[in-house]
Amino acid sequence: MTRLPDRSREPVPDALGDEVAGRLDEREPSGLMLVVAPANLCNRVTRARSVA
Repeated sequence: MTRLPDRSREPVPDALGDEVAGRLDEREPSGLMLVVAPANLCNRVTRARSVA
């Protein structure tokens, strides 16, 4: 996941991912990725266009 607001080059910590995964059933992580991935793509494209 991209952390745009703080412009950090650090990825989201693995511990946070593990904590979230522990709260989801076996099908929910894939559904979450299907929602987050397009939003992440849009954020990256928007950010790249605003910098260029």
